[in-house]
Amino acid sequence: MPRFGKKSKQKLETCDKRLQEIFNEVVKTVDCSILEGHRSEARQNELFKANKTKVRHPHGRHNHNPSLAVDVCPYPIDWMIEKDSIYLQGLY
Repeated sequence: MPRFGKKSKQKLETCDKRLQEIFNEVVKTVDCSILEGHRSEARQNELFKANKTKVRHPHGRHNHNPSLAVDVCPYPIDWMIEKDSIYLQGLY
């Protein structure tokens, strides 16, 4: 059965409990990785300046504490396909 790795667990812990519950169920049948949960002001504005999000801090759902948004992708990540994704550039 798929399960989250340490980094994914840490990122998911920054999210609202409801999102944690949902994705802890999802990972039981679909192997996936958590890319981002909560975003700091600096991170949100960095993504805004790079045109990778449409909102500045504090208007993003990722900016709540706990986060009301989570970025997820299938695991393993096929970097050849996903390299142009706005969410994957610069995260690792």
